Amino acid sequence: MADMTINSSGAGLARFEDPNDQALFDSFVAHQAAYRENPAAFIGGIAKHLKEAFAAPRDVETAYAVMASVLAGCDNALIHGGGSHTIGFIKTLDDETTSRIKGIIDLRPSMVRGLDAFPILTPEQAAAQGRDLIIVAHPARERDMVSALTDAGADPSRIVQIYSHPDTLERGRKKLDAIRDEVLAAPPRFVVVDTIGMSWKLVDDKALSTVFPANETLVLYLGRAEHHPPPGPFRLIDLSQSAALLADLLAALKPAAVYLRTTAQLDTESYAALIKEAAPGTPLIHELYDSAITFSDDYLQFGWGISPPAATQAKQAAAYSFNASDILIHKNGSALWDPFLEHAKGKTFKYYPQVSAGRALPDDAPTSTDGPLRIIYAGSIHSTSSFSAGSAFAWANVTPLFDRIVRDGNVEVTMYNSLHQGVGGDDKYADFLDRYGAGPIRYNRGVPLDALLEDCARHHYGWTAFYRPSGSELPLVDKVVLHNKFTSYLLAGIPVIVTDYFLHVAGLVREYNAGVVVASEEIETLGQRLNATDYREHKAGCLRLRQHMFDHNARVLDAVRGAGLW
Repeated sequence: MADMTINSSGAGLARFEDPNDQALFDSFVAHQAAYRENPAAFIGGIAKHLKEAFAAPRDVETAYAVMASVLAGCDNALIHGGGSHTIGFIKTLDDETTSRIKGIIDLRPSMVRGLDAFPILTPEQAAAQGRDLIIVAHPARERDMVSALTDAGADPSRIVQIYSHPDTLERGRKKLDAIRDEVLAAPPRFVVVDTIGMSWKLVDDKALSTVFPANETLVLYLGRAEHHPPPGPFRLIDLSQSAALLADLLAALKPAAVYLRTTAQLDTESYAALIKEAAPGTPLIHELYDSAITFSDDYLQFGWGISPPAATQAKQAAAYSFNASDILIHKNGSALWDPFLEHAKGKTFKYYPQVSAGRALPDDAPTSTDGPLRIIYAGSIHSTSSFSAGSAFAWANVTPLFDRIVRDGNVEVTMYNSLHQGVGGDDKYADFLDRYGAGPIRYNRGVPLDALLEDCARHHYGWTAFYRPSGSELPLVDKVVLHNKFTSYLLAGIPVIVTDYFLHVAGLVREYNAGVVVASEEIETLGQRLNATDYREHKAGCLRLRQHMFDHNARVLDAVRGAGLW
């Protein structure tokens, strides 16, 4: 925990035991001070970047056509990015064009799959080769890729960004004009700017429709195509990631309020500044799933591929939003988060992720622990290659923990991987499908929330625990965060197993006796301990915490409706 002192003005001084936490907070305060010194320049720089880097629509067919045109004039090219975007492009090429590509660049070559015909290079290796051309093409990460290349010594004049290419914008103008006409043909009273889509959401659309009437609200979707949200109560128009179009529309619409959804994982917090610049008189409600201010630069870079310049801008934008948003909705807690909230100028509300009042308990809940103790893990499970030494996610490999627990106790484990959506990811996760297709540990692809809750209810405990060796650095985000999987387990009515370094979650579990709090070093022997837990007491505590979440979130929505912003 932290020793904190807040000054008499209500914000400013805070002392943290962990110097890394202190550095994050000091950076946050410094960015707020920079904003106050020159507000127009501060938000103008962020907005300018977004409008320039995300002017053209993220249309894959257009991008592929421009890439092919660029390649036609070069016999000696490299392409940055070893993911599905590059794989899809190469599949569209004829043999002659493919022969012009001499290699693929990726920050983590060992993780690249499906491009065996090409050498896989690091940015440093690519810079050393001095090829004629390096093509950068990614719907969201072009700046990060360019930064990695130039930091490695690549010649900037040889780098071509496809989604920032003039031809891409020119070819996409007709599409953007059509989108603009569609929005302005039926102007809404309220606008929801969704930068994240189907994941990383706090207030679900059904709950949000109790604040903003569905017939008066339009969702402008700015997220990536693969994250596109399912149909909901609101009309939705996809802006194809064009931030320039969003700014144009908000200036024309002047809505009664804008509700913004962002998350640090997708580097979208900067949109708060863009929205306020485009519609300065419009009330802004900012829903932060996770904020860059709780992540170190290394975590953002090696965990999510966000370059240092982008990480700095994300933290600047978050600091700005704490100053400029009329309401901040977040999911963080513990005394380590309070100093940040002291710097918010508007109202702030914690919200339990995707917890809507009135959801009934699923059927088939176990009534005792006779027979095997059934545990479910529903969350991110990265591919095996992500757990290599030096990976930002090496600590997140839950399968060795489950192997031990099943071996040592009368336990069965079910895993649902939220990163494995549909059969398209089967190649990436083939080792999990093969190894855990039968037996006491079962692996499953990700499923919609309702289906997940039905299966959760058949288990005794939900798993939110990871092994971090004693003395290792614990990121601030882990200490203050409230996980979607945690609230999902509670929605299903099952107690939780959580590691104690998740201070916010562990505090709730202890307060309500809603499960088991375990230290990292105790996980290896947890299998023996679990069969002796007081499951009935934990079940009762879980239901008390579940009702608290419903009541709390209902009060938050009432407060937002009654804030008098429109």
